[in-house]
Amino acid sequence: MTSHTPGPWRNGEDGHNILSAQPGERPKMLASIYHDLGGVGGLGSKEHAEAHANARLMAAAPDLLAACRAQHRNIATLLQLIDESDQLADLASMSALGDIANAMRADEAAVNAAIAKAEKGTDR
Repeated sequence: MTSHTPGPWRNGEDGHNILSAQPGERPKMLASIYHDLGGVGGLGSKEHAEAHANARLMAAAPDLLAACRAQHRNIATLLQLIDESDQLADLASMSALGDIANAMRADEAAVNAAIAKAEKGTDR
Protein backbone atom coordinates (compact mmCIF):
# COMPACT_ATOMS: atom_id res chain seq x y z
CA MET A 1 0.00 0.00 0.00
CA THR A 2 1.29 3.45 -0.89
CA SER A 3 1.19 5.86 2.02
CA HIS A 4 0.28 9.52 1.83
CA THR A 5 2.73 12.40 1.99
CA PRO A 6 3.58 12.86 5.67
CA GLY A 7 2.19 15.89 7.46
CA PRO A 8 2.16 18.57 8.38
CA TRP A 9 0.27 20.01 5.45
CA ARG A 10 -0.79 23.63 5.10
CA ASN A 11 -2.80 25.86 2.83
CA GLY A 12 -1.04 28.02 0.28
CA GLU A 13 -1.36 31.78 0.40
CA ASP A 14 -4.22 31.71 -2.11
CA GLY A 15 -6.19 29.39 0.20
CA HIS A 16 -6.90 26.89 -2.60
CA ASN A 17 -3.65 24.94 -2.65
CA ILE A 18 -2.57 22.27 -0.18
CA LEU A 19 1.19 22.11 0.38
CA SER A 20 3.46 19.79 2.30
CA ALA A 21 5.14 21.71 5.10
CA GLN A 22 8.11 19.57 6.06
CA PRO A 23 10.56 21.53 8.24
CA GLY A 24 13.68 22.52 6.31
CA GLU A 25 12.21 21.57 2.94
CA ARG A 26 10.73 23.64 0.17
CA PRO A 27 6.90 23.29 0.21
CA LYS A 28 5.54 20.83 -2.35
CA MET A 29 2.08 21.22 -3.91
CA LEU A 30 -0.10 18.25 -3.02
CA ALA A 31 -3.46 19.39 -4.38
CA SER A 32 -5.32 22.39 -5.68
CA ILE A 33 -9.01 22.98 -5.03
CA TYR A 34 -11.06 24.28 -7.92
CA HIS A 35 -14.72 25.06 -7.98
CA ASP A 36 -16.98 25.40 -11.00
CA LEU A 37 -16.45 28.96 -12.15
CA GLY A 38 -20.16 29.30 -12.91
CA GLY A 39 -19.87 31.40 -16.03
CA VAL A 40 -18.31 34.78 -16.62
CA GLY A 41 -18.70 36.09 -13.09
CA GLY A 42 -16.26 33.62 -11.51
CA LEU A 43 -16.66 32.22 -8.03
CA GLY A 44 -19.34 33.75 -5.86
CA SER A 45 -18.52 34.48 -2.25
CA LYS A 46 -20.26 31.29 -1.03
CA GLU A 47 -18.40 29.06 -3.51
CA HIS A 48 -15.11 30.83 -2.78
CA ALA A 49 -15.58 30.32 0.98
CA GLU A 50 -16.53 26.68 0.42
CA ALA A 51 -13.42 26.03 -1.69
CA HIS A 52 -11.26 27.54 1.08
CA ALA A 53 -13.04 25.42 3.71
CA ASN A 54 -12.45 22.28 1.62
CA ALA A 55 -8.76 23.15 1.31
CA ARG A 56 -8.47 23.70 5.08
CA LEU A 57 -10.09 20.33 5.75
CA MET A 58 -7.72 18.59 3.34
CA ALA A 59 -4.70 20.32 4.86
CA ALA A 60 -5.81 19.04 8.28
CA ALA A 61 -6.14 15.44 7.06
CA PRO A 62 -2.80 14.16 8.45
CA ASP A 63 -3.56 15.69 11.86
CA LEU A 64 -7.09 14.28 11.85
CA LEU A 65 -5.76 10.84 10.94
CA ALA A 66 -3.21 10.99 13.77
CA ALA A 67 -5.95 12.00 16.23
CA CYS A 68 -8.17 9.15 15.05
CA ARG A 69 -5.32 6.67 15.48
CA ALA A 70 -4.67 7.91 19.02
CA GLN A 71 -8.36 7.78 19.91
CA HIS A 72 -8.61 4.32 18.39
CA ARG A 73 -5.86 3.08 20.70
CA ASN A 74 -7.58 4.68 23.71
CA ILE A 75 -10.98 3.21 22.85
CA ALA A 76 -9.52 -0.26 22.24
CA THR A 77 -7.63 -0.17 25.55
CA LEU A 78 -10.66 0.97 27.54
CA LEU A 79 -12.95 -1.58 25.91
CA GLN A 80 -10.43 -4.33 26.69
CA LEU A 81 -10.34 -3.21 30.33
CA ILE A 82 -14.14 -3.21 30.51
CA ASP A 83 -14.34 -6.67 28.97
CA GLU A 84 -11.52 -8.24 31.03
CA SER A 85 -11.72 -6.62 34.44
CA ASP A 86 -14.02 -8.20 37.03
CA GLN A 87 -14.36 -4.89 38.83
CA LEU A 88 -15.28 -3.00 35.67
CA ALA A 89 -17.43 -5.90 34.43
CA ASP A 90 -19.56 -5.45 37.54
CA LEU A 91 -19.75 -1.72 36.92
CA ALA A 92 -20.51 -2.30 33.24
CA SER A 93 -23.73 -3.98 34.24
CA MET A 94 -24.94 -0.61 35.45
CA SER A 95 -27.09 0.99 32.81
CA ALA A 96 -25.12 4.22 32.37
CA LEU A 97 -21.73 2.55 32.00
CA GLY A 98 -23.23 -0.08 29.71
CA ASP A 99 -24.62 2.70 27.50
CA ILE A 100 -21.22 4.39 27.42
CA ALA A 101 -19.51 1.11 26.49
CA ASN A 102 -22.00 0.58 23.66
CA ALA A 103 -21.45 4.12 22.39
CA MET A 104 -17.69 3.58 22.52
CA ARG A 105 -18.04 0.41 20.46
CA ALA A 106 -19.97 2.40 17.86
CA ASP A 107 -17.31 5.13 17.98
CA GLU A 108 -14.59 2.51 17.55
CA ALA A 109 -16.27 1.31 14.34
CA ALA A 110 -16.48 4.88 13.02
CA VAL A 111 -12.82 5.53 13.85
CA ASN A 112 -11.80 2.27 12.12
CA ALA A 113 -13.76 3.35 9.03
CA ALA A 114 -12.16 6.81 9.00
CA ILE A 115 -8.67 5.33 9.29
CA ALA A 116 -9.40 2.83 6.49
CA LYS A 117 -10.73 5.61 4.27
CA ALA A 118 -7.65 7.76 4.83
CA GLU A 119 -5.15 4.92 4.49
CA LYS A 120 -6.75 2.77 1.82
CA GLY A 121 -9.40 4.96 0.18
CA THR A 122 -12.19 2.71 1.41
CA ASP A 123 -15.54 3.88 2.71
CA ARG A 124 -16.08 0.83 4.91
